[in-house]
Amino acid sequence: MTWLWSSADHYQPLEDIVVEDLGNRHLSISRSGIGASTVAQKLGLPVPLFPADLATERTFNAWILNECRPVEVEADPESYVSAAHSAVTLHELTATRISTADRSLLVQTLLQWIHWDASGTPIHQPTPEHWEHQLLPRFPEFADRYRPLLPERQADFTLDAAQAQDLYDQVEDELTLTFGPYGTCPSVNIAKALEDAQRALHSIGVGVLAPRLWPTARPTYVVRSFTSTSDRSLGATIDGYLDSLLPSAGQPPHRALQAESISTTNLELLEDSAGNAVTRRTSQLNNGETLSWYSVAVPGLRQATAERLADFTAIHFSNTAPNAPVILTGPFGTRVMPLSARLRDNGFSYGYGGSGPGRLWDAICQFLEAANLLGPTTEDRLRNTIESAPEDDPLVIPRAAIL
Repeated sequence: MTWLWSSADHYQPLEDIVVEDLGNRHLSISRSGIGASTVAQKLGLPVPLFPADLATERTFNAWILNECRPVEVEADPESYVSAAHSAVTLHELTATRISTADRSLLVQTLLQWIHWDASGTPIHQPTPEHWEHQLLPRFPEFADRYRPLLPERQADFTLDAAQAQDLYDQVEDELTLTFGPYGTCPSVNIAKALEDAQRALHSIGVGVLAPRLWPTARPTYVVRSFTSTSDRSLGATIDGYLDSLLPSAGQPPHRALQAESISTTNLELLEDSAGNAVTRRTSQLNNGETLSWYSVAVPGLRQATAERLADFTAIHFSNTAPNAPVILTGPFGTRVMPLSARLRDNGFSYGYGGSGPGRLWDAICQFLEAANLLGPTTEDRLRNTIESAPEDDPLVIPRAAIL
């Protein structure tokens, strides 16, 4: 038996493979420095390929049972099955502030986005030279399962920009206030359906409605929680932001912050200069230092909140606190940068190429796009700035460096 399991990046191992003949047609394949053509020559046949997004223990066992010949597997790379399930969920949903008419528009948006004729059909996958796919993906049969549960797809269905933006805002409110993890009635299933509806609104709107839909109504909040010690600087700007916090007479204004704070003791209720709620709890360490736990209600990324900060002069962050908010400075003073809810729990970093710097780059790019500032070279300049910054120093990105 001869086989090769590809890595997560599918075809990159082409230049990093060596084959050792152990006799009896059993070959040991390990990393070295030769290409797929040499591997294929040693095998005497194309190199068996198992794309990483399809290669599971179950699919591999099915291949073994098929006498190591290519085997069909179900896959849903375009998430059509998920979208169809979400359409049914929204069609049947009644406990929501979204009106019946607007829910019908969301369902129709999903119906338009789903390629129903893909149901049960093979999925094309490119085959690099000297490789041979062993897993042959096919869309699941989803049309017969979901179409009877849904209204008819309207052939002449359209949305104008104002309708799409209004629907997007309503969905965002329901996710944040009701069905999301910090809402009054958290529901993973309904939240997934609402998120799929947002993706469908984006998809059918490209080139027709607007380059990107952003929530425009009142801001929701994304919580960033982090720790800081009295002897550890986060940089002059971020330290100054924390030092400027003032006592708040009221309760945290958003359920998200209440959830973060519910089990704490010695809790201080604070607010920053923009009125965003912050909680702080402190304790003394054995070495005499003070350890502080902060939770900041960062405004969710909405077009209106981003545009009010469009004249920023610099962006600030610190590797010392990966889960702290990103800080903006400008004529408005010092503000936390609005943040997409999907980046709520992700740590940021800089000074190298990797997932942490990639998330920071993504967060800043989204803010710049919502503020209508993203230019043709901005993304590349920002990535270079983030990845080349000294890891041990506070990150300061001047506006002129990226715009």
